[in-house]
Amino acid sequence: MKQISVFILVCCLFGQWGICQKSERNYTVANWNKLDSVFQLINEQNPSEALKIAIEELDIAKKLNIDTLYINSLLKKGGILSMLGVFDGALKDYYLALKNAEKIQSIPFQAHANDQIGRTYQSMNDLKQSIEYF
Repeated sequence: MKQISVFILVCCLFGQWGICQKSERNYTVANWNKLDSVFQLINEQNPSEALKIAIEELDIAKKLNIDTLYINSLLKKGGILSMLGVFDGALKDYYLALKNAEKIQSIPFQAHANDQIGRTYQSMNDLKQSIEYF
């Protein structure tokens, strides 16, 4: 039942409001938040669909030029890539998130990015590299 509800919610968001249709895309924080809600519901159940949403959120965050949304989107995209075993892509996003977090001096985002980098290296069995980020 839960999967059916999530499917209906995703269909409504993508179909009715056209969030992911490039020709009608509305770059607003409200749309980013809608995508974020869907992402939270499906990220573990359907990682490939969650990746599409994370990429869409990243695109919106870039257009809005809001650092915190951009960093958050990078971290989420990296998390999905890591879950899918695409460690090089995940690390790329995490390092970019870390760089931007340092630029805006956000300690929480820096800590999150460092933690994710360490966990990714750990998943790659590179414990020497991993320990430097924990």
